[in-house]
Amino acid sequence: RPQFLQGLLLDTSEQKRSEEALKESEERFRKIVDTAHEGIWVVDASGRTSYANHRLAQMLGMSLQEVLNLSFHQVVGQGTASHGVQETLLGETGQHNTREVALRRKDGTVLWALLASSPLENGAGQRVSTLHMVTEISERKKMEEQLREYGERLRLLASHLEGVREEERTWIAREIHDELGQGLTGLKLDLAELDRRLTRVEWPEQDKNALKGRIQEMLHCVDGTIQRVREICTQLRPPILDNLGLAAAIEWQLSEFERKTGVSTRFHTWEVEPELDMDRTTTLFRVFQELLTNAARHSGASLVEVRLEALHKEVMLELRDNGCGIQGQAISGRSGLGLLGIRERVGLLGGSLELGSAPGWGTRALVRIPLARQEG
Repeated sequence: RPQFLQGLLLDTSEQKRSEEALKESEERFRKIVDTAHEGIWVVDASGRTSYANHRLAQMLGMSLQEVLNLSFHQVVGQGTASHGVQETLLGETGQHNTREVALRRKDGTVLWALLASSPLENGAGQRVSTLHMVTEISERKKMEEQLREYGERLRLLASHLEGVREEERTWIAREIHDELGQGLTGLKLDLAELDRRLTRVEWPEQDKNALKGRIQEMLHCVDGTIQRVREICTQLRPPILDNLGLAAAIEWQLSEFERKTGVSTRFHTWEVEPELDMDRTTTLFRVFQELLTNAARHSGASLVEVRLEALHKEVMLELRDNGCGIQGQAISGRSGLGLLGIRERVGLLGGSLELGSAPGWGTRALVRIPLARQEG
């Protein structure tokens, strides 16, 4: 029969408090996770879902249990390179990563989301799973697609308007040449005939000389007007561009530029001109004219050098001058409708404009346009 009892009394109050605190902390964490605006998704190394919150289930149109039964492969993939995404998000890099992915909803529709992924490690520092914070961006993607479509429509409209503008230039030049030019030529012939007949008229010599002088003034005026009409027609649409091609038109424009401004020019071009459609020929010539105008107005240059080449399935037009250069804001194309217009026209054909400038070194403009239209 026991003579006495021996017991051990342990104070577990601190342990109980710790357990209660841990329980409260877990409850708070669970509430935060379940009420989070983002979906929370934990995927183990094999791609199976080990945890998901209600927000993720709501995004996917599923119950929470259905999400927990899914693998990463089953959700990510439609509209996204699934294997490549897994290699990045579940690979061995151990790096944080953020990527836009397409998630497959229960009803088969696509949900675009931003996945911010972080590795979860055990006590030994080994990654055992990946935490994905999922933010829905379907509306943003929809707006981006709409903006892309609107941008494409604007580009098509701009291209159409450029074509219409060139057609109108050609038509106006033809009408001016045919109607006004021929009318002035007829008027000149009539005045010349009147001058010849005047010698046979028996008028006082003084009166005849005065009238002949007046006729000569009118002939001089008509000649000047005819010359001006020709210049206007040439500015609207140089015949040499259609008849002899881009290189010949640029060479002619440089000679006119040199004659009018006194600025020396040099031109280097291809020996055999490639086949260029009218859009590319016209765009390159109009861009060249605008760049040449900028050089005349702003650079104060004494030499302009132009190079026209066809290399690697693209046409390159380069213009250099030895002037004072242009300001940084102008180089970026944010100021001046001229450079902005050049970028827009070149961009319509899938090309680019590069500008460089430095004080004392002048300005360099390089235009690149594909020889053939880029599909897609």
